[in-house]
Amino acid sequence: MNETNEKHIEDLMERLSHGDAAALEALTPEERELLADMGDAEEAVIRKAMAAADVDAEWQSFRRRIEPRPERHAIFGLPRRNIMRWVAAAAAVIVVAVTATLWFTHPASEGQIAEAQHESPSAAQGHETASADRITAHTTPRESRKLTLPDGTEVWLNAESTLSYPKAFAGQQREVELQGEAYFKVTHDASHPFVIHANGLATKVLGTEFNVRSYKGTATHVTLVKGSVEVTAAAGKRILTPGQDAMANADGSLEVSTVKTANYTGWTTGEIYFDDATLREILRYMASWYGVNTVCGSETLLDRHFHFVFNRNEPIEDALTILGGMTDLKVDYAEQTVTVE
Repeated sequence: MNETNEKHIEDLMERLSHGDAAALEALTPEERELLADMGDAEEAVIRKAMAAADVDAEWQSFRRRIEPRPERHAIFGLPRRNIMRWVAAAAAVIVVAVTATLWFTHPASEGQIAEAQHESPSAAQGHETASADRITAHTTPRESRKLTLPDGTEVWLNAESTLSYPKAFAGQQREVELQGEAYFKVTHDASHPFVIHANGLATKVLGTEFNVRSYKGTATHVTLVKGSVEVTAAAGKRILTPGQDAMANADGSLEVSTVKTANYTGWTTGEIYFDDATLREILRYMASWYGVNTVCGSETLLDRHFHFVFNRNEPIEDALTILGGMTDLKVDYAEQTVTVE
């Protein structure tokens, strides 16, 4: 890359880094193409970094993150028969943390995710409804699906989620509606932006990879893995750069923060990684995925923070054994109800 191009890219990223929506609108067609090319270059760089990754250093870093801290509780004291299972899960998290932007080229759990093409609704029998011009795809608890939209965009739809999209995209924008959670790998088309509507948020992209979480009763999140997106809420717009998450507040504003994308996208590989999450968040997720009821009578306990790793493709009993291995949590499971004290 010559010096002129390097300076152009620096100027471009500086304009976008402030989250100014007008900066995205002002991009020339050539600059929009350059952003798409940068995504391919980024993937190549990360592949090279993977080859030289210091696994021992990553492991030590991971161990430091899960050491007990004041008012935080790490996973330890596991029954001996579960130690190797947990270590394997932790090792998978290290790999995932290094290769976040590569997961969705070859998702590790793709064999466990049902696939459906827009041309063949019968491939997802019982999980799609169609009208004259739209298709609505659904998932149930413990089910994830991979969809391919009419423009070639790939979507991984998480459990208890719904995605509605047209049988053929027409007009100036490619628009879909989401309830629940999905990971998008959008086909690049500079002249037809892709827009996801989710619980009052509109996420506008040209071609990139990101996660949208919008379950009923929880805050809506847009988490960017690669590329650039514009997120619009009632009170304004923000542009995200890779590694940022936008959360919609009740007043219509957007709260943008730098996050570990694995915490928001790990579900696509089966490995679920909660980093400093509340017990309330953990139990809500387990209830959604396993289709069970959860009971905890202590608000104080629900607000405590934990590090928790498990493979959601394993039986719930295995996940609860790990959860019960935390210092002072008593976990019972009977009649489709998880009780934590």
